[in-house]
Amino acid sequence: MTWVEVIPGATAPDAASIFLLDADGLDLLGCEDGSTTAYAGLNLIHATLKRACYPNLYLTRAGLHVNYFPTVRSKLTLKIIDQDTANGMFTVRLTFERR
Repeated sequence: MTWVEVIPGATAPDAASIFLLDADGLDLLGCEDGSTTAYAGLNLIHATLKRACYPNLYLTRAGLHVNYFPTVRSKLTLKIIDQDTANGMFTVRLTFERR
């Protein structure tokens, strides 16, 4: 995966954050605490603006984040937090590169 984009829809969503979890629960957007506090996915959902980010990995030993291009081998789960508009619309687009 090389890119994550969020595009607001016809009904404006609230500002919200996303996590993109692999089959083992690792957030591919750099969360440090088990998908509670967003990192690269923080406020990626916006009411009127398209936003984007790269996948991100937290390196625990170094205590820092790096952008990377993960190999996706199984299902992904999209987790959204702080979205309070029940009918808010948006599109999450994932771009993959074939290797």
